Amino acid sequence: MPWINLIEVQRNEVKQLGRKARMFFLAFVSVSAVGVVGFGYLWYETEIANTLERKLSKQITRIEPLLTRIKTQDAQLAAMGPRLSTLEGAQQDTQRWKRILDHLTQNTPEDIWLTNVRCTGGSDGKPVVMEVKGMGSGLESIGQFLLRQEACPDFRSVTLKQSTERSQGGFTGIEFSALITVEGIEEEAPKASENSKDDKGGPA
Repeated sequence: MPWINLIEVQRNEVKQLGRKARMFFLAFVSVSAVGVVGFGYLWYETEIANTLERKLSKQITRIEPLLTRIKTQDAQLAAMGPRLSTLEGAQQDTQRWKRILDHLTQNTPEDIWLTNVRCTGGSDGKPVVMEVKGMGSGLESIGQFLLRQEACPDFRSVTLKQSTERSQGGFTGIEFSALITVEGIEEEAPKASENSKDDKGGPA
């Protein structure tokens, strides 16, 4: 009787070991399958990344000459910047003086004769001042001339400098000179550097 019970116990142990072995085997297979799937997924993502990298490398190689050309053109534009600014400023000044001369021509009364036009200033922060000299038949005509010049948008101020009665060639009239400040044609005065300030204000 005891031998029979012992055999039954051994059989049960063998069955349990078999079940455990199958469970371990199934777990191993599951883990292996997950590992294979994970490896396959990583390999797939790696291939996609490599393909994208090769594609981008080809695109970079293709557009590299264009980028080099753009950099070269940018450098040329930067070098031409001061020249373009100077040219634009010259064109604006030319147009401004054309407007001024046209205004003087169209707004000078018939009994006013201009004899001289001279400009000074325009540097070190000083505005351009245009001195206009001429002859008029009377003070009223000269006043009318000055009023018409004040209407010019390119003139900041118009003032009568002097007027003198004068006879010339049998004609007696008023010789005058007017000062006209031109709007917006002054250059900024150079700013003193900190070193120059220190040199001037520092101890000897």
